[in-house]
Amino acid sequence: MYIIDGYNFIHKIPELRTALDSGLQEARQALAGYLKGLAAQLGLKAGEFRIVYDGNVKFDDRGSEPGPVRADFSRGGGSADDEIIALLRKMKSPRGVTVVSDDNMVANGARAHGVRVLRAAELLALVDKRGRSKNVGKPRLKDDGKRIRNAGAITRQLAKEWEVD
Repeated sequence: MYIIDGYNFIHKIPELRTALDSGLQEARQALAGYLKGLAAQLGLKAGEFRIVYDGNVKFDDRGSEPGPVRADFSRGGGSADDEIIALLRKMKSPRGVTVVSDDNMVANGARAHGVRVLRAAELLALVDKRGRSKNVGKPRLKDDGKRIRNAGAITRQLAKEWEVD
């Protein structure tokens, strides 16, 4: 399952960002359509993409047939960031979950729960121009590994501070 930080994702992808010129509803529909196409290319099944948006609005682009994309809004006027972390807290075993966000607070919170994190561009990089998946599930190291070793210490410290087991 992929949990998508909705508006964060929209603002990071130029094709989706331009949809904002027509309004939030159009941008949300564009993202849902975009992820449906990506799900088809990756061979994902129903409910594999869960988009979380800021705000308390009703929006459902699933249609009558169960599809790969589910869209939710944060409750009580809270932020999507907080809602994503709350979703992870509620999960018994979030290990198979990937959070997609360029927001550092969301990314660090997700890592503290042992969840894989991708930036928006990294999710798109999983699919090449011919629609074939490439390196799905394999994180890429871009340095000598120092950041990876330090990430474990950071994750442990955040888990302690946030009182997450």
